[in-house]
Amino acid sequence: MNFNNSNLETNRIEETKTPENIEAFLKEQGLENVPKIETCFFFNQHATSEDGQMVADRLNDKDIFIQENAGWDKERLETWHKVSSGEFTPEQAIEYEKERGRPFFWPDYFKTIFKKLHGTSKEVLLVDIKSDSEIYQEIYDLMKKDGVYWNLVDKNKSYEEACERISDVSELESITQKERENEILKNIKTNLFELLKEKPELQNKENLKMLFSMGSFHTRLYHEMKKSGDNVNREFQSSPYTFDPRNTVERVIHFKGREKAKEYMPKILLLWLLERSNMKYQDISKQVLSCFSDEQTRKLFEMYKKSESDDKFRGEAQAWIVEQFKKKI
Repeated sequence: MNFNNSNLETNRIEETKTPENIEAFLKEQGLENVPKIETCFFFNQHATSEDGQMVADRLNDKDIFIQENAGWDKERLETWHKVSSGEFTPEQAIEYEKERGRPFFWPDYFKTIFKKLHGTSKEVLLVDIKSDSEIYQEIYDLMKKDGVYWNLVDKNKSYEEACERISDVSELESITQKERENEILKNIKTNLFELLKEKPELQNKENLKMLFSMGSFHTRLYHEMKKSGDNVNREFQSSPYTFDPRNTVERVIHFKGREKAKEYMPKILLLWLLERSNMKYQDISKQVLSCFSDEQTRKLFEMYKKSESDDKFRGEAQAWIVEQFKKKI
């Protein structure tokens, strides 16, 4: 995609125009009995076994489980069903997906959920974008290790040009994720309709509870469903929930637009540079970033541009960072 044409890219977004909620949609489709539907969002980091346990702990009283799973296909859904029915053990499910060339990105997280789900016969829905979706391919190309999302900085660019590129890429991330979310909002209705047709016993429930486990970036899903009149509630992994610095900036773009986020771009450049200096991404908090001024970020960027290699930069940057903190003591 052309990063210099971000306004045109923004125009690709097609917001959810209909305020129709899930129950109204099901009635319109002619479903004989439509129960009262409650969607419980659990926003989490979806990476570790500890994250997975927090999802598992919320499954007990839910009738349907929905898990974020971009790039799923028919066989992936079947794997979920086999775990729920007891046909696959958690270990077999993880191994099966790995053998067919579609491994889970966070196996410890999913394995923990599978242990809770195993043999319960609980219904599972997948409503995320599928593997053959154009949106999925765009997100995959953007986020892969050699994609632009993780390779933001060009030594041949000026500081201002580097910040502008970060703004472009961050906006593109917001655009593709918003397209994905719009697709999810459609799929949750249509896929639930198909499930209720297939399993009429679910229609006879007075109240139908769905647990929707989703990455914390995607709180817009909750807000859009609430605006549509759906019965939704939300819970975060921790309270107060702290978004990582990059997520924070992208959420500003997601909800308020690119212009509102421009002032944050030097901090994302700083985050990238601190990573190159050998700091771990998860250790670079907002507090760490706030210790550096934009002028210091500019100096560190110039140091990176002049360095002969990334290895050389690490040593130079670490010594410089220590010196900056000494000045504050």
